Amino acid sequence: MSLSSRVAKNTIVQIFGKIASVVLALIAIALITRYLGTDGFGEYTTALAFLSFFGILADMGLCTILAREISQDEKNKERITSNIFTLRLIADIVTFTLVPLIALGFNYSSNLKQTIAIGALAFLFVSSAQVLQAIFQKELRVDKIAIAEVAGKTLFLILAILIIKFSWDNTSRSFMIAMTCGNALLLFLFVLFARKFIKFKFRFDFSYWKKILVMAVPMSLAIVFNRIYFKFDAILLSMLKPIADVGIYGLPYKVLEVLIFTSAIFVGIIFPILSKYLNEDQNKFRAIFSYSQDALLIVSIPILFGGFALAEPIILLLGGSEFIASIAVFKILLFAIIIMFLNALVSHVIISAGKEKSIAWIHGIGAFLSIVTNLIFIPLYTYIGASVTTIFVEFVMLVLGYIIIKKTFGYIPSFRIAIKALFSSLIMFAGLMFLMKTFPIVSPNIYIYISQLLSYVLAGIIIYIVTLFAVGGINKQMITKLFAKST
Repeated sequence: MSLSSRVAKNTIVQIFGKIASVVLALIAIALITRYLGTDGFGEYTTALAFLSFFGILADMGLCTILAREISQDEKNKERITSNIFTLRLIADIVTFTLVPLIALGFNYSSNLKQTIAIGALAFLFVSSAQVLQAIFQKELRVDKIAIAEVAGKTLFLILAILIIKFSWDNTSRSFMIAMTCGNALLLFLFVLFARKFIKFKFRFDFSYWKKILVMAVPMSLAIVFNRIYFKFDAILLSMLKPIADVGIYGLPYKVLEVLIFTSAIFVGIIFPILSKYLNEDQNKFRAIFSYSQDALLIVSIPILFGGFALAEPIILLLGGSEFIASIAVFKILLFAIIIMFLNALVSHVIISAGKEKSIAWIHGIGAFLSIVTNLIFIPLYTYIGASVTTIFVEFVMLVLGYIIIKKTFGYIPSFRIAIKALFSSLIMFAGLMFLMKTFPIVSPNIYIYISQLLSYVLAGIIIYIVTLFAVGGINKQMITKLFAKST
């Protein structure tokens, strides 16, 4: 099959898998928010943000490094994978042993500290699994990622339902135990599937570790800075404002994280291909970059407008009336969608060129701006200030990223497709607003409520695709090329 066809089919498989994972995750969120309320969900959100924030110590960008190295050195892929997986596992064990100890120094409740301690094991499992994603991306077999993620999310949801049904515990601790079990299954399946492609094992080539760690230094700095600007707002909210404010901010932010996974899926598949063609064929490299940017714009722009139109029923479905303040937060955060999608691609393009130091520099500026602006606006405007700050920091980083790309490659892909996607999205938005006004989603029956919301989502997708096709944003030739066989 052609390269574009393989990328398209892998993306579609992963998207369907991610849709299943998202549905399972959103059902779990809806159940947990209603069971715990704003205070309990605030503790749950704080624990996740805390673990994610300090979990950066283990990351070091090893997944990205592994994807690049095995794409450029096929002969030594077993040695490379074995050493990087071993290094990541050791880093995870050390990091997530220290994180609960760090939490003891914070003015958190005993329940929250216990939740963080339990969650450390959950994060250890998922962090160790994540590095193996590079294997599936390189082999263009992301169906394995989808299977493992759906299995892990399914187990988590089943356990969450049992906790609620039998009222085992009305605190965030029990749901963190459920997450730990789901992530343990995820890691088991990742290792099982990955070994079918590369027979990796534990290896301790310390000279090679030194080489990898040298590569990882700028990546580690970039990830540290990335996590600061991505999670600092939730941590600061938990320290300066009532825990309920963290819950109000955490629900829409969780939805945002789920949505941006779409870009992570696509960019993860594209990255090994970009790394491969960077030195082999500059024209093909540029074509793939341009195609990727167009694809991300075509997907992200309608998410912004569709999400804005359906914000109220989405938030009320997930959190109930207790989270009505989250609607305004969600609408603000939606404007970060397009920027975050493009940032994911821009960062990986820069990394493919071996400019990890540039990424560290960009993310360092982002972290600095995040700290300063959040310290100013969270005390004044609580979760609204945190939302606006997120957009500002992401935009600055995107601009800096494109400046680096322009200096490195001498060009930036055209944004012409954005005009067609914007026009199509506006038509979709008008259609959805008409439906919402004419047939508002107000049914007390949860099944009718969900059915109506899903029908509106489907209607929006159809309106958008038909309009985009009509204005030439997509055409028959593009579709045929995606599914064509190579000659």
